[in-house]
Amino acid sequence: MLKKIKRLYPKQADEVYKKVQDIIEDFKKRNPTQADDGQPLFSEKDTILICYADHVQEKNVATFKTMRKFLRKYARGIINKVHFLPFYPWSSDDGFSVKNYYKVNKPYGDWEDIKPIVKDFGLMFDCVANHMSAESEWFQKFLAGDEKYQDYFIAFSKEEYEKNKENFAKVFRPRKQPLLTLFKTRDSQKYVWTTFSEDQVDLNFSNPEVFLEMLKILLFYAENGAKAIRLDAIAYAWKKMGTNCFDLPEAHIFVQIMRAVFNEAAPHVWVITETVLPHKENTSYFGNGHNEAHLVYHFQLETLLLHTMLTGDSSLASSWLKNVKRVSEETGYLNLSVSHDGIHTIPARGILSKEQMQAIAEDCEKKGGKVLERDAGNNETEIYEMNITYPSALGKINKYLASQSIQLALQGVPLIYLNNLIGADNWSEGVEKLGYGRAINREKFDYKKLSEELDDANSRKHKIFYGYKKLLDARIKEPLFSPLAEQKILDLCSEVMAILRFDDNGNNLLAMTNVSDKELKVDVEKIKKETLKSSVTDILSQEKLKLEEDIILKPYEIRWLK
Repeated sequence: MLKKIKRLYPKQADEVYKKVQDIIEDFKKRNPTQADDGQPLFSEKDTILICYADHVQEKNVATFKTMRKFLRKYARGIINKVHFLPFYPWSSDDGFSVKNYYKVNKPYGDWEDIKPIVKDFGLMFDCVANHMSAESEWFQKFLAGDEKYQDYFIAFSKEEYEKNKENFAKVFRPRKQPLLTLFKTRDSQKYVWTTFSEDQVDLNFSNPEVFLEMLKILLFYAENGAKAIRLDAIAYAWKKMGTNCFDLPEAHIFVQIMRAVFNEAAPHVWVITETVLPHKENTSYFGNGHNEAHLVYHFQLETLLLHTMLTGDSSLASSWLKNVKRVSEETGYLNLSVSHDGIHTIPARGILSKEQMQAIAEDCEKKGGKVLERDAGNNETEIYEMNITYPSALGKINKYLASQSIQLALQGVPLIYLNNLIGADNWSEGVEKLGYGRAINREKFDYKKLSEELDDANSRKHKIFYGYKKLLDARIKEPLFSPLAEQKILDLCSEVMAILRFDDNGNNLLAMTNVSDKELKVDVEKIKKETLKSSVTDILSQEKLKLEEDIILKPYEIRWLK
């Protein structure tokens, strides 16, 4: 750890190292039971549900209380971890402009309202490490001239701004708005680094005091029930003038130190990096497989799954998935089809052609979705995000559930957005009301009304939820779906996604999904060759099949054969 700290803070390394050790020891004194229990890091029971703290609401009730009631009724038994998106006091971006890292946003409740949820679910917290709200106490003290906070943010005088214009032009931009925002301070006006919006001011991690503050925050979250911590936008956290200030080596060292801290203080806590990057760069956050992130997002899957289901052709996705390998027994992929942000497309760049990406984008717009573009340089733009709900993008219930079955069968940990689980369609009124595209998949629900819909056997939400539940019920009981079990992608035919899961003891399971609207015959000899079996059982339907004749798959049918 000391060597890593020297890379970031060469002049203050010994002092910073001592302070890190003091922070760890202080945490361990207060939390003596947070130790490694010797169990495998991952299992087939691991499924994470993403939701907002106020995703399901009741009038005049702290939303964490309502969320607990909803989760106990509809998620307990099929979900074992819940990722609550930032629930701290915030000023914009639906929670990602954090005003205070240590408090709970008042309408949601308080830390006491979170404790009962911890009894039923492992919790995943966000650490919005790169930036915080311009309304935060830290930034307001910076503006007021408080000496302690002058180096907590990255600020430039007008002269420094003019001098560094060429350097600023090199910085990688995820948004179209300016990189720097002009703020009035006590003594002058200063340009402050704001990667994502004028309300989200970047923290200055070249100041070791900011780094130490963040470590305290991370351990505070572990102390309050976090079993996994997501480092939001971590690739942007380290800046170095003259570079693109994105995904720098120092960002990796930063994550490695955080992982080392958790290894000492709370080894059961998963470290997760959120980096919307192409595969090679994204998986580099695994480090050597033992020293960096436990899990990274499989962002390519979002667009690849959609392409597969829209074209009825799995060959491109199958080809890609053959090359996706687990790095170690301490690492895995978070498999998702959409997040609260939308469908990230940049990670699939180079896998899908521009024409294929454009075809998906046009289909998205036809179905009421929004397509966002970024400046790619050379007077060109590229699609970086599509805003649409997955159920609306795919329409038919069986087609939608087929897409989700692939996500669940792949090696890794499934990450399911709440709106996916309940089959929420586009919230177009939200886009008009709130004025931004991402709102289309951020609808919040009244508890009573949503419960009535989920309990109504004739409703679309009921059919999607209970179809999804059936898949999850089967998955969490099957050890071959453990992230530690092996995987092989088979070429049965272009209309079928075929995932063989197997272990070292000769056990295997074939997850087949018809991604087309056609009835298909699947060559049984190919299945026998791979599974070395003459008969199988579909763990979804409990139907026993003798492998004597070709298997018929109905349109979008799912078969999990063991």
